[in-house]
Amino acid sequence: MAGTLEKMMFSRSWYALLSETQFAVHQTVTGLRELGRVARVNPIVDGNSGPIRYQLHNGLFAYTAGVERLAKLALSLSGFLETGAFPPLKSYGHGLTKLADHLSRLEISDASGRTAGRQKESNPLASRPNFLSLIDGYAKGGARYEFLDSLSTERTPSDKSVAWPGIWR
Repeated sequence: MAGTLEKMMFSRSWYALLSETQFAVHQTVTGLRELGRVARVNPIVDGNSGPIRYQLHNGLFAYTAGVERLAKLALSLSGFLETGAFPPLKSYGHGLTKLADHLSRLEISDASGRTAGRQKESNPLASRPNFLSLIDGYAKGGARYEFLDSLSTERTPSDKSVAWPGIWR
């Protein structure tokens, strides 16, 4: 597969991979920074949850988009290395749990191509089920649009800023 990879370098696909990787890393880091600010806000000291709500949604939006894209890039590159072609990614959807499960089944090999075995079968995010539930639900779309959706319905959006401290337990 080294020859296939060398042919790809500096092609249209190479620049697409580079651009997508830069964007995905930027989104992930931006989301983590914003979520870090949320973790430091104390609603008792800092007033109501308005700023927390904004920062939390902003952070979750960027973080989940970035992580989803990074996972899909890894799956795409794995498919390319196995077959010489990039697989379609739409079928993976937006669920981060599903993507993490697919990633956990990838074969790992070193630079010389020797297979080092599979990754651990367990999902690394599984140790934080509250966090995984929050980001997975958010990534799938319902929570991303809950405030917009609430404008045309009687449903009150959930306030994730209330649940935010509890996800670390």
